[in-house]
Amino acid sequence: MYPGGQPGAGMPGPAMSAPGWQQPPTLPPGADWGFKDRKIAAGICGIFFGSLGVHKFILGYIKEGVIMALLSVGSYVAFFVSMFIPAIVGAGGSDAATGASVVALFVIWGIAWLVIMAMYIIGLVEGIIYLTKSDYDFVMRYSVHHRGWF
Repeated sequence: MYPGGQPGAGMPGPAMSAPGWQQPPTLPPGADWGFKDRKIAAGICGIFFGSLGVHKFILGYIKEGVIMALLSVGSYVAFFVSMFIPAIVGAGGSDAATGASVVALFVIWGIAWLVIMAMYIIGLVEGIIYLTKSDYDFVMRYSVHHRGWF
């Protein structure tokens, strides 16, 4: 008679006794294993649409997504609206006002460009991080521990 009523019952099988075999990791109670399904979508959106924070919305991080979207859209708006500063100020005819408006224009463009690039780089790096994490690490970091940034 076999222990447990079946051949091999209660004994480790060949896969379990292989060198280097480890018990698969388990998630803590309340963790959502289905959260791993968002990994690919969030990673790809982070790479392609990272500056708009789309990947944050996919993961359910609304506050972080709104921050990225407002900074990016606000910078784009400031960039394009500031193109009209020389035309508006130049209508007065003063060379000093026109010179000051050109300086203000370059300052606004510089700040807007830095913010847009920072948001894009954050999205790109986060997208790569999402795609390179194992499913277990992804769920633990972004579902269980709720890490909103990096």
